[in-house]
Amino acid sequence: MIKSAVSSTWKKDSWRNRPAKHQPVYPDQGVLSAATATLSNLPALVSFAEVEALREKLKLVYEGKCFYLQGGHCAETFEDCNRSSIQPMLDVMDIMKKVITSYTDLPVLTLGRMAGQYAKPRSSPTEIIAGVTMESYKGDIINATAKDVKARIPDPSRMIQGYFRSAACLNFIRSCTHVNNRVTGNMLQRVRMILGSGGIRSCFFHGMLGIDSKKFHQVQDELVDAELRRTS
Repeated sequence: MIKSAVSSTWKKDSWRNRPAKHQPVYPDQGVLSAATATLSNLPALVSFAEVEALREKLKLVYEGKCFYLQGGHCAETFEDCNRSSIQPMLDVMDIMKKVITSYTDLPVLTLGRMAGQYAKPRSSPTEIIAGVTMESYKGDIINATAKDVKARIPDPSRMIQGYFRSAACLNFIRSCTHVNNRVTGNMLQRVRMILGSGGIRSCFFHGMLGIDSKKFHQVQDELVDAELRRTS
């Protein structure tokens, strides 16, 4: 049984008492308070039912009855919150899910590292550009990429923009009931590259589930070839 890691003293704002690094310093605390007040009154991005459903599926992963697949971006941008940017990632993960299911005979739990990856930790809070010291770009939810001192000032209103873009991305994902029929060659090449990486191969060490790597590559090739035939 998985024990809960939630403290009995947990509260919604408990995180404020925890040490945190790479945090922005907002110059106007009044604007920050107004932004956080707005966010606190907006609906939750995910429902309690969705959280409970994920917990049940993660139990199956823990018990070795389900394979866990996570994909996404190091960081998202507001500009990329659109169908042409989101759909290819969903398609790639769907193809990978088919390959892994055929290889392991296990259901696959897919989680996207998306719909909210708008912040970036940086090694230094500031950087020097053309002799001018300014805030480092910390992600669209904090400041802008423009190499300008004013644009790099942390802006609390960007958190509200991030909320609505996260909601839009989540709604689009929920509406996608099947993989896009237009599977491109570049997409399949990405799948081949990812599935052939050391990280994936390490998950399928020799003898796991009684299946060797030869069968894995055979199944992989058969599935991508079938996708090409289906969409050509």
